[in-house]
Amino acid sequence: MFSREQIEQVRSAVDIVETIREYVPSLKSSGRSVKGLCPFHSERTPSFHVHAEKGLFKCFGCGESGDVIAFVSKHEQLSFTEAVQFLADRAGLRIETQRSVEKREPEGLREKLFRVLEAASKIYEDQLWDDRLGGVARGYLDQRGITEQTRQFFHLGYAASTGSSVFEALVKKGFSIELCQQAGLVSRSSAGRFYDPMFGRLIFPIFDGFGHVIGFGGRVLPQLKKPLLGDEMREDDSGPKYLNSPETPVFSKGKSLYGLVQAKPSILSSRKVLVMEGYMDVIGVVQGGVRNAVATLGTAFTRDHAKVLKRYANEITAFFDPDEAGEKAAIRSLEPMIQEDFFPRVVMTNETLDPDEFIGEKGKAVFEELVGTAPDYLSFLLRISQASPGMPLQKKSEVATQILALIAQCPNEILKAEWMGRLAAGLGLRLDSLEEQAKKKKMGKGENLSPGGTLRSPQRTLPSVEEELIQLILLNPSMGRDLDVQPSDFTEERHRKIFVRIQDQFTRTGVLSVPALSDESDESERDWLIRLTMEDREFSDPAEHRDQLVRSIKLKKDRSRFMELSRKMAEGPTDTDLQIEYKELLRRLKGSLSEIKGMVTK
Repeated sequence: MFSREQIEQVRSAVDIVETIREYVPSLKSSGRSVKGLCPFHSERTPSFHVHAEKGLFKCFGCGESGDVIAFVSKHEQLSFTEAVQFLADRAGLRIETQRSVEKREPEGLREKLFRVLEAASKIYEDQLWDDRLGGVARGYLDQRGITEQTRQFFHLGYAASTGSSVFEALVKKGFSIELCQQAGLVSRSSAGRFYDPMFGRLIFPIFDGFGHVIGFGGRVLPQLKKPLLGDEMREDDSGPKYLNSPETPVFSKGKSLYGLVQAKPSILSSRKVLVMEGYMDVIGVVQGGVRNAVATLGTAFTRDHAKVLKRYANEITAFFDPDEAGEKAAIRSLEPMIQEDFFPRVVMTNETLDPDEFIGEKGKAVFEELVGTAPDYLSFLLRISQASPGMPLQKKSEVATQILALIAQCPNEILKAEWMGRLAAGLGLRLDSLEEQAKKKKMGKGENLSPGGTLRSPQRTLPSVEEELIQLILLNPSMGRDLDVQPSDFTEERHRKIFVRIQDQFTRTGVLSVPALSDESDESERDWLIRLTMEDREFSDPAEHRDQLVRSIKLKKDRSRFMELSRKMAEGPTDTDLQIEYKELLRRLKGSLSEIKGMVTK
């Protein structure tokens, strides 16, 4: 685990606004914070705020909140430690976890899965290069023209047809059968034997964006598949042509992309990404010199895929196989791309070559020209619909309705207006009629609206004087120094605990960090702290307001003690000390009557 000082060092080294902007490009200035569309729930009206000065974010729609570490942890599905390390790497900081024999941080399931999957990947890779085991698999790659350098770049492997070599090697390395099953590396045959479900296949390791092996794809090599011990040969024994790892805590086909970790440097430098259908498409295109290609894993392109790519790219181009299935896949991919504020392009070619074959035959220059001149999605849809001003009105209506449904998904109003104009021109329709149709569609999809038409927000009660003082300090840290108030003056336990931590921070570091306060809080306290900090409150004279709140807190305590003593004295004689205390409280309360008029008390 990391020390408190290391965590603060990482927080200080990264800009929360710029970090989150990579995930939320819609962020725009709004008062003292920036706001945009929340990445954690679907919304049309921005309710996601990031406060640079405080180092916090909060969505007032779904309630998600935290600091930059919490954001990365949630968005990237990382543990706290992984998120800290990820941000440290981005900032160029070298930090090491502090583990001791006495107090060792337990390894989580994700870390265990990463370790066993990494070990399995190395075994698969070794088996590909093994003279005895990997010959046929290497022969297949030779036929496809895949060089040794490319095989190593993608860490291609081979699962021996025995069906047990990888599993046995992992067990010898100390990994349990249960962990191997959780990682999707082991199945059980009808005869009760444990085996590798990828046996006899060419292996494509799948990495996340940080270089962790999260799963595998396997391409069948039929001549190598044999029935497992105790099983009978079946006609479909070779199984599907391509097989992916099952869903696990670290792997989801609908969120993962093949080739991402290899393509990331090129995508980040160009801010462009090329999306394809298959493993071999990516491998062939990268070998041909185009490095920004990724592929889905035999599934449709999803919004989660688009969210992943939005972190790295501004422009996206789909290059699917030039057949009917590829065209349908391209059309299906458009909606999630548009939803994430991409302006997608789609490669169209009269060739019958898949992307890897195209670059292999035509070369890099011709391939890049084809991709560079790819029509945007609107031109693509109008072209495949054979749209024209002279087409029948019924057909125009059908095409317009389908494309309007896509345009409506875009969060960018400027792009929507431009696309509506182009759609009207392409179909020979009046722009105002399209706009009216789009408005009707939008009205049919209501959000959580109040009668006045604004998003509902949770009801907020007026803060107590204790809570208001804490909020004042959070928003104006200089007001928290040298306060004439003690923890014992607070009547509510939550307020007392936070006040003690605030004073402790000032004593230790001389500054106040809300994210650091949050680290020591439970979830309820953390949400409360962030809500107080993110509320857009202004105090015309913070010092005067602070002093007034301090007087109110002390007065509240005095009144409570005075009432307690009054009850005791009414019950019978009391000792001298209590009588003196009673008279002193009475004197103070009388002196405060003129000051408390108009003040808000709990």
